Amino acid sequence: MSGPVVEVIQAWLSIKVHDRDGQVIQSREMQSESPVRAFLEAFLSMVIATGVTTVDIAAGADTVGPAVADLLNSTGPANDATQGIVVGTGVAAVDIADDSLQTQIAEGTGSGQLTHELQTDDAQVTTEVGTVWFDITRQFTNGSGATIKIFESGIYGLNGQAGAADLCWIHDVFAPLYLPDGLTATIRYRLRIIL
Repeated sequence: MSGPVVEVIQAWLSIKVHDRDGQVIQSREMQSESPVRAFLEAFLSMVIATGVTTVDIAAGADTVGPAVADLLNSTGPANDATQGIVVGTGVAAVDIADDSLQTQIAEGTGSGQLTHELQTDDAQVTTEVGTVWFDITRQFTNGSGATIKIFESGIYGLNGQAGAADLCWIHDVFAPLYLPDGLTATIRYRLRIIL
């Protein structure tokens, strides 16, 4: 018996830079190069209802899921670079085993730093003919005094264990995005299933 082919999960990345008046001055959209290994390990832990060994963003051995309700929690609190959408300056190609961004940009307003704004996540999936999706969106403000070049982005989330560590679910590397001082970049990941 044959039926429709389902592409299990796709992630799409949208990046925009806004000037001080909110006008878009740079924009691009591309299919994400991932999720990476830890995402599938988290899903496996839910399927088999037991923990699965993985590597966290500090390159330490860790167990993912399913002990607590925070498994896959990727909310991005304001001024927090350890969870949610994150950005960096690394340029090496994405590998399925990546456990973090290569060179993550720190939180703050010092040299080379960005302010990580509160992330917004859709509360429900959107359904259209042949596809369902939800969006995760975060803004980054440059108050460093100089232009910052962003080459990579990703999503960090919790591992589903008490005292949870963060894991890298998605990682992408792209042509540089130039974020001048005083301006804001908006990064949106759309996770979708297509039938």
